[in-house]
Amino acid sequence: MVYLLDAWQRFTQWQYWWMHTMVLIWLLFSVMLFVMEPRGRRNLAAAPAQKDISAETFISIQRKHLFLLIMSLITIAGAVAGSHGWLIAGS
Repeated sequence: MVYLLDAWQRFTQWQYWWMHTMVLIWLLFSVMLFVMEPRGRRNLAAAPAQKDISAETFISIQRKHLFLLIMSLITIAGAVAGSHGWLIAGS
């Protein structure tokens, strides 16, 4: 959408903070999904005596997902507010 709307200049303006946050959340989610979780599964597979996921591992994964969910909801609220004209006053 940024390419089609030629909205690249919005990344240089602080009042469009939600665009920066969306990119950061997508980056964190991609790293979590494609790097951290497969590495964790590989480590679990290397230890054959421990076949079930421990409670600590599950809680850790759940906390990371909850953090990204909360950050996503804040970003969505900011994007909706910004698209309706409620921008942060500034440059």
